[in-house]
Amino acid sequence: TQVLVVNTAVILAIFILYHFKINFIIFYIVLMFILVFAINKLPNKVKYIVVGLFNIYSLYDNAQLTLITFVSLYISILFVRLIILLLTTVNKLALQDDKKVEELKEGMILANDLYELNENKLVFEDDSMFNKFKTAITTGDISVLTVPKGKLIIKSTAAGLTDKNIELFDELISDGKLENKIRVKRGVPFAPSILIGLLISLFIGDLAILISNLLNLLF
Repeated sequence: TQVLVVNTAVILAIFILYHFKINFIIFYIVLMFILVFAINKLPNKVKYIVVGLFNIYSLYDNAQLTLITFVSLYISILFVRLIILLLTTVNKLALQDDKKVEELKEGMILANDLYELNENKLVFEDDSMFNKFKTAITTGDISVLTVPKGKLIIKSTAAGLTDKNIELFDELISDGKLENKIRVKRGVPFAPSILIGLLISLFIGDLAILISNLLNLLF
C-alpha cells in the first residue's frame, strides 16, 4: 500500500514540477515527502480512491514510466528496509552490551533514553529516528516526532552516566520497577560508523541519480 501511496506522491510531484517548469531535485524530494504525508492523513476510503485513480491514470498516460517508477520505488523501499534491519542488528549485537547495575561505571553511555510511562512502568526508548519518521509518514501523525514517550527519567548523552544516574538505576531496580539489565553502548573504533555512513551515502546517491533521471525524462 505504501508503495502505491509513494507512487501517487511521485506522480503528483512530477505533475506540479512540470506545470511550474521547475527542475530542482531537492524541491522535488521535499514536495514528495509532503505529499506522502498529506495522502496518509486522508481517511482510508478517500486515500484508497485517490491512490487508485492517480495510479490508473498514470498507467493510462505513460505505462512504461509508471511501471519503471513503481518497480524502482519497490526495490528502493525493500533495500532501505534491509539496510535498516542490518544496521539495527549490527548496532545491537556488535555495538551494545547488557550490563547489570553493579557493572555500570561513570561515563558509560546508555543505548536508549529511559522514560516513565506511569507510576509503575518504566521503558527504554528503542525506536530509532528512522522508525519514528516512517511511522509519522505512514500514519500522518507528526506527534510521534515531537511528543515524548513519557516522562524522561535518564537521558542518553555523549558525556555518559553520572554517579547519580547509577544510584537512581540501583534504586529503581531495588524497587522492582526496572529489570537489572541496562543496555549501554560499547566503545569501538570509528571504522563501523564510517562503513555505515559509506553504505548510506552510496544508496542515497544512487537514489538521487534515479530521481534526477526520471525528471529528465519529462523536461
